[in-house]
Amino acid sequence: MVLAIIAKKTEYSAFKGSYHDYMNLDVTVLEHIWETRRSVEAYQLPAMLLQTLSLSFILPALMCLGNLFGRRNSPVMLPAFYIGVSIVVVDMLFSAGLNTTADWMSSWGIMSPEQAGKHVNDGGFGPLQSLEIAYMLSNSRELWLFTIEWLFLGIGVCSASVTVYETDMFSRWWGHLGVGVSTVAFLEFSFGILRFTSWRTFSLVSMVTEIGLAGVLFPLWTLWMGCELGKYNGNIGGAVADENDSMLNMALEMSRSTHQLEQEGQMEGVVLPNHALDERSPMATV
Repeated sequence: MVLAIIAKKTEYSAFKGSYHDYMNLDVTVLEHIWETRRSVEAYQLPAMLLQTLSLSFILPALMCLGNLFGRRNSPVMLPAFYIGVSIVVVDMLFSAGLNTTADWMSSWGIMSPEQAGKHVNDGGFGPLQSLEIAYMLSNSRELWLFTIEWLFLGIGVCSASVTVYETDMFSRWWGHLGVGVSTVAFLEFSFGILRFTSWRTFSLVSMVTEIGLAGVLFPLWTLWMGCELGKYNGNIGGAVADENDSMLNMALEMSRSTHQLEQEGQMEGVVLPNHALDERSPMATV
């Protein structure tokens, strides 16, 4: 996360020129932008790979958490986490391939300002402008992917907190932290949608919120989850076995009750011999 912040800050701070020049796809401005992007590739690519690995590594802990809580207590938690983590991992891998290929293509000789400016017959629109348009269109998928990611992760964290309040299996303070994390995650999702009403304002708010969420709150929640799981000291399987045993006992009890009812129903349909009927029996008067 720190490497990703450094890469983005370097890219934004190194931008020279006006937004109007960028909208007009000025060759000099675009060349400077791509030089900066190539320079931060050493930070950006490791940041993407580390984020992918970090999210992949928390899946076993989340699976243990789901087994410990049980499907009856938290049916939504694991599916929400799986969807949220899958979105991030797939998008990170796509972005890594996009950025490395685009940075490599931007270093071609035909992308230089001297070559790109020779296209006077088509208004100066050359390969560098085409590369920038293709890059922006391909990279725009992150606008909604990273927005919806925090929605699912927030649902998963909130579901875990509700289960803690209902079962008291973990510290309630961890549940309180989960409520805070899920609230900020839902706010991040809202800010992502509100960007389309005021792009600059809510993009800045969304960026600050995501830094606090992905850099502080969610890692703290994950580390605390590991500490809480460690208290069971390998007894997670035993807890699951106990739950399965209770379900099995319930099923056996239901089977015995059903069998008893069937026997009673069969006895009601049996006609006893005449000598076995007592005179006081209701059937003796029939």
